[in-house]
Amino acid sequence: MKDRIPDKPFKNLDELVDILESRNLIIENRDQAKEILLTFSYYDLINGYKDLFMINDTFKDNISLSYLNLFSMFDRTLQNTLFQYSVLVETSFKTALSYVISSKYGVFEDEYLRKDNYIRSNNSKTIKLLEDIKQVYRQPYRWMSQPTKHYRKTKNHIPPWILFKNISFDQSIKLYEILRPQDKEEVCRFMLDFETDAEKQKELLKVSLNLVRRFRNKIAHNLKFISYLDPTYSINKSLLKSSRYECMFDEQSYNNVYSMIISLNVLVKNIFIKSHLNSSIVILMNSFKNYDIIEYYCKKTGIPLDFEERIKRYTIYTKDNLQKHN
Repeated sequence: MKDRIPDKPFKNLDELVDILESRNLIIENRDQAKEILLTFSYYDLINGYKDLFMINDTFKDNISLSYLNLFSMFDRTLQNTLFQYSVLVETSFKTALSYVISSKYGVFEDEYLRKDNYIRSNNSKTIKLLEDIKQVYRQPYRWMSQPTKHYRKTKNHIPPWILFKNISFDQSIKLYEILRPQDKEEVCRFMLDFETDAEKQKELLKVSLNLVRRFRNKIAHNLKFISYLDPTYSINKSLLKSSRYECMFDEQSYNNVYSMIISLNVLVKNIFIKSHLNSSIVILMNSFKNYDIIEYYCKKTGIPLDFEERIKRYTIYTKDNLQKHN
């Protein structure tokens, strides 16, 4: 055991700073550098951004540890904000889903989880999905999570609004995707705050939910968030044509970080919560505007530099239309 040589031996703070200097990273103050490395994981700070700032394990010219630290602070704060609202979206979506399903198919598990309630009822994926959801309340009692556990012990059924709290976001989206068309339309009416073609609404809801879910997974597991481009889903301008959200687009579609921000705007129906989401992003961008990081961050994520102006136009559009309807 003593003869083993580790591939990654322990390095003290001075040695870590030396390694960074040898890789062309500018260190203005060694004590400050060691404090930064103690505050943020070396791996997260260096390896987390190496695809943005390094070529062949060497930092690009004129990159300092202070710059990297500021970049990371902005990134982490934005990710925390987006994560917070993604949780709210998941909750509101599961609430809408459970409302539609329970009102149509009942509150007993054997009623609302019958495969005949859903399209492609004999498809193996549909059958597996429903079986996986049933396992949430069929598993041994000691392994169950609240509130499903409480309902299994004290009630004679577990209604959708309880059970769906313990299924994954992914499972709930897949359940939406096998709803009957009229049931999907009803979920859309709960989730979306503008009128458009029913087929577009259903597609928009599916795409937006999946983008939020996938980008949130990147945040939750500390994976490559900034440079992630979703290979399957993109939010398309055509789905939002002639709506208040159209002003958020330059490109025809987005599958980058900005697609998550647009999707959150689409899925957060409450105007005050939506306003707080956008103002949080604007305040964050403005608080870092005197540092030379915003332009590069926006370039990599697709967030427009004039995001604040777009939100103002969106807000004016919303107010004008509210006044027309009143």
